[in-house]
Amino acid sequence: MTTSDFLDRLMHDASAYLTGKKDAAFGRYIEDHIPCLDPDSLLNRKEAAIAVYGMLREVMEIDDIEWGDAALLKDIYECKVCANAIAQVCARGIVIPKSKTIFGMDDILSDIEAEQVIMRLSDLVGKR
Repeated sequence: MTTSDFLDRLMHDASAYLTGKKDAAFGRYIEDHIPCLDPDSLLNRKEAAIAVYGMLREVMEIDDIEWGDAALLKDIYECKVCANAIAQVCARGIVIPKSKTIFGMDDILSDIEAEQVIMRLSDLVGKR
């Protein structure tokens, strides 16, 4: 799945929450946090986590939680500005780390994995 396709799916699934103001806030968040975004590139785990976190914070206004075991993911600290975003979606079980200590920042998500991320986010939102 391309990054653009993933973002489109997130926006579609969150349409009940979107207003013009929140839509714009999510767009700014993506531009600010994924500055080298190539919409036609395959989606990697870091981009998926950042996009999902943007949806949680900017659109659904869900507060951060404690990192829990996500604090053990050594590679998330390679990206100081996105470590919290990654930890938040891992702590919520939306994006699953590669192992107990590795998130897999630049690993490409398969279409099935990307769909599972979207389903987990939808499940979380449905519980609100």
